[in-house]
Amino acid sequence: MKKYIGLVLFLLPLKVLALNVTFILPDHSHHQFWYLLADATKSAAKNTEISLKIIYTDNNRFAFKSAIQQAINSPTKPDYLVFRPFQGTISEVFAELEQQKINFITLEQVLTGNEAQIIGKPRENYQHWLGEVYYNQEAGSELLTKTLIDEHNIKFPRETAYITGLSGSFDAVTYARNSGLIKQLKKHSNTVLNQIITLNFDHRLVEQRIESILKRYPDTSIYWCASTQMAIEASSKIEELTGKGNIIVGGFDWLPDGLNKIKEGKITALVGGHFLMGAKAVNLLIDHYYGIDRFIAQPEIPKEHNHFELITKYNVEQYLAFINNRNWRDIDYSQFLYSNKKLSHQEPITVKNLIKAYQKQKQPTKLSTL
Repeated sequence: MKKYIGLVLFLLPLKVLALNVTFILPDHSHHQFWYLLADATKSAAKNTEISLKIIYTDNNRFAFKSAIQQAINSPTKPDYLVFRPFQGTISEVFAELEQQKINFITLEQVLTGNEAQIIGKPRENYQHWLGEVYYNQEAGSELLTKTLIDEHNIKFPRETAYITGLSGSFDAVTYARNSGLIKQLKKHSNTVLNQIITLNFDHRLVEQRIESILKRYPDTSIYWCASTQMAIEASSKIEELTGKGNIIVGGFDWLPDGLNKIKEGKITALVGGHFLMGAKAVNLLIDHYYGIDRFIAQPEIPKEHNHFELITKYNVEQYLAFINNRNWRDIDYSQFLYSNKKLSHQEPITVKNLIKAYQKQKQPTKLSTL
């Protein structure tokens, strides 16, 4: 296997051949996460000869299915299709893509119950389903929960931590995040979970219901949120209603407004970095095109990094400018390709590693002396 990989790397050109790649993203005007994901995806593709097309849809299975048909019926069929699947349409969609012999990659693990069992794992029932790009939601939730509890114990030593969860929807992502919250709570004494309230990742529902939540659970000292926008809304409304600005609140995603709130002390912690899923998919499919299959575990080539990163007041300055200015646009993502024959070692695509790469690129080059 090592000899084969070495031969592939030796034969690769500097740029990939023209590949038609279509991303289908469930995008809302009020859901900034997918905008960031699309932006990072474009950045990863721009230094290649990939022809990238992004289709934005409403966040429902009907719009998703319509977008799939649009991609399939395009005059130039995609060589690779990347999308976040929706429950209720997957069997039909996967079967058609298999019939059309279109390679596809899915983002996140959202399927639950019988549908997940029927679909199986990538390449189990559908050979053109190359793999999934996802982050470990349960581990990310555990990291967030532990950070919030640790902060509570610093601020309010020996006091019971009452936690209220403002959660997402009814998919596998939400289930894993909720599970991580519960799992981490069991590791800490003197903690009480009031309730995990399903709010469909919608900050507007937080605004509408936070007053009644406050009345139901007035002793809440930690608010665990499924998104940054929900955390921002919860922090703002609770301070407005109670006058308390020292509540402990955290969530998922790294939207610029959320990082600024951490700096201001209004939000305690955010886990994120998963807006790089699309950028990871771009590099994975380039490597796949050149015969390096990183979706399959191999001793020589590790699978892509899938761990959330954590931002608190202690490290927010390291990330703030990079995220706010979207400096990932200036990165040469070929340095993260295993098919890049010029590299002897490849780091995984993480925000921390992108910041290192950006800083290195900005350093003035030293002229060699003859």
